[in-house]
Amino acid sequence: MNKKQKLALTCGIVVLSLVLLFPPLDDNKLTEKDVGFMFTDFSDVDYIQLNFHNLVVAVLTATFMYGFRNRKKSEETKEDDQGQQ
Repeated sequence: MNKKQKLALTCGIVVLSLVLLFPPLDDNKLTEKDVGFMFTDFSDVDYIQLNFHNLVVAVLTATFMYGFRNRKKSEETKEDDQGQQ
């Protein structure tokens, strides 16, 4: 794992932690004094939206980690495989 991949993984973990600390709230259960992001009771959390946010963060993190892979090693491996055939 190279430095860019470690940075992408660290950022993904930080964003995922923030999403879990401040989950989306269900609008139907909120009162006027419950506005904005806050630590909340679990009965007010919109779990469908929370799971969607978690999925988006996980997919973006995996995409960045795959995109930042070391391509030289991949190309050398392909050349070795073609040379052996």
